[in-house]
Amino acid sequence: MTSLTVYEHPLNEQVRIYLRLEYLLNQLDEVSGLSAPCHHIQFFRSLFDLLEILEQVQVKADLAKDLDKLKKKLKAWADVPQVDQTQLNQLLDQLAAHQRSVLQAKRFGQALREDRFLTSIKQRFSIPGGSCSFDLPVFHYWLHQPLAARQNAIQTWMDTLSPLRDALAFWLQLTRESAHGGTATVQQGFYQQEADGACLIQLKLAPDLGVYPLVSGHKNRFAIRFMPFDDDHESPTICLFISVSVKEKHVSDAPTVVKCPTCQHPVVWGEVSPHRPFCSKRCQLIDLGEWASEEKAIRVRLISRTMTYGQKSSLTEPACHTVARLSVSFARLPVSFTPFTLFVTLV
Repeated sequence: MTSLTVYEHPLNEQVRIYLRLEYLLNQLDEVSGLSAPCHHIQFFRSLFDLLEILEQVQVKADLAKDLDKLKKKLKAWADVPQVDQTQLNQLLDQLAAHQRSVLQAKRFGQALREDRFLTSIKQRFSIPGGSCSFDLPVFHYWLHQPLAARQNAIQTWMDTLSPLRDALAFWLQLTRESAHGGTATVQQGFYQQEADGACLIQLKLAPDLGVYPLVSGHKNRFAIRFMPFDDDHESPTICLFISVSVKEKHVSDAPTVVKCPTCQHPVVWGEVSPHRPFCSKRCQLIDLGEWASEEKAIRVRLISRTMTYGQKSSLTEPACHTVARLSVSFARLPVSFTPFTLFVTLV
């Protein structure tokens, strides 16, 4: 069976930056061992691209805020029945460790920007072919140092990025795992969907379809156009798996939990609790019996007023929950009329 090709697309600028950082950090990990002659060039190009992003964006502050939001969402699951509390506590412990690491670290990339060797070669790497020996003799000297010395230097540089790499990987992992998805059939190469508060979508396509997705959208809606790789290839009917990760609103948040009015047991407010707000049919019947026997009642105030026929009422109490008993005198009515007490509900 052919494996599916995975495409990811961010739906806000913050996640876009996170995915770019993840991409560059993965490249650094792959070539940091310098197992091939071209790896040293790839390593420094990826490193300088990473530093460029870190100089333009306050990633540390943004990541710390997102970790704090994630912590609040995880804690909201603590009161939900049937949640694995052991696993939840492990996630909270890992999250707390990443928060401490991020907050205690210097500004991401600061140590690398202060490194004298990296500073001396960074500008030349932006020039096509600028890493030649006559352009960068200091880099040529470094390349001819023992492999162990070069690997140790690279590991020292990578260690300064550990708080960023670990915290970012943790946040992206939980964001991806919280996604809700399903299959969809695409006709004529176009698909669109509403997604309230979405931050990331993931598509899985069979590579033999001969198409690739172009995604556009924002946190509330996205559209996908599937483009043929070859010009003479017609867009086929596509069956794809699509999952949406939500950062801000309903899907990733914990469900509402209330307490049963009878036994105070936690009750999830949703279809899983058919007797909500009660936890069971038994508690529902117990509550009904208490109302029927008048153990529970809504208290009202009785106000007595005596009025003569034709006299306007002077009641000023709130009308919504007040029952007034009016004793009406019929002195002006014919003798055949019998006085009576009239109960009036003021509305």
